Amino acid sequence: MAKISRGRLSTPIGILRATATEDDYGDTISSFGEVSQTFCEWLPLSANAVIQAHTEGMTISAKLHVDLNTDINQTDKIKNLADNQVYEVITVMPVPADNKKIIICKVSNV
Repeated sequence: MAKISRGRLSTPIGILRATATEDDYGDTISSFGEVSQTFCEWLPLSANAVIQAHTEGMTISAKLHVDLNTDINQTDKIKNLADNQVYEVITVMPVPADNKKIIICKVSNV
């Protein structure tokens, strides 16, 4: 794989992280709030990857690259700031040799 080029990270995204608060009655309310913004490169999904995920009982909708230093984990969500679509992160795969993280996600039902 080739090292990630900062010039290819052209789509702005927001990293959404779960926060828990308590209401007036002591019930826990969980919501997602934006913790940071960065840029990514959206990648095409191969038919093989979609079929393999489907056979494993998963649905994947997007694959993207972000900088290795981006603070993101599997419990986060990603909001495409260009079209406001929200994605749930399925997996985050760091690739230190290429200075990037590969993120696989699916469309969120938010």
